[in-house]
Amino acid sequence: KLFDEQVTLIQRSIEELKTDRRGLAEESQKLRTNVASLHHKVQKSQAVVDFDQKYEEVRRYFEPHEAEVLRDSGKVIVRLKNVKFPPGQAGLGSENFALLSKVQKAIRLFGDPQVSVEGHTDSVGSPQANEKLSLQRANAVKEYLLANRTVRSNNVTIAGFGFARPLTSNRTAEGRAINRRIDVVILPKGKR
Repeated sequence: KLFDEQVTLIQRSIEELKTDRRGLAEESQKLRTNVASLHHKVQKSQAVVDFDQKYEEVRRYFEPHEAEVLRDSGKVIVRLKNVKFPPGQAGLGSENFALLSKVQKAIRLFGDPQVSVEGHTDSVGSPQANEKLSLQRANAVKEYLLANRTVRSNNVTIAGFGFARPLTSNRTAEGRAINRRIDVVILPKGKR
């Protein structure tokens, strides 16, 4: 009888140990999941900090009369105010190279990003002519970036919006000058 009681106690102890072991395994899995979640959050936070630092650095590249640097949903938009094109034409003259060099530096800061070059015009002329001109001007900037190996051809797109997206009224010469612009939209890797 004493032997049977000891066997029963040992069996109970074994069952309790098994239950404890399962509980420990479950707790261990929960801890692993929590650690993985925290690691992911830290990486995400670091990515946000890195993006913020790069955004601020890009802002420092440009003088206020040259460009406005904005951010939108993980993208950096370099709104070029001072790209000079001959009226009604899309040719880039050498007077633009210093400004475009800063754009190159901004793009390269993000490694190998997707880039969209967007052309915009004022409202003088027909919608069709302005759309075509804005697309040609965006393409001229794209070709400059490709020629200088700033971005890979499969990572750059262009769009011409004509006067469909004005920033201000086209009623004044000042307003029209503001609306004539090139926006370079930089989408860093990992944000796609």
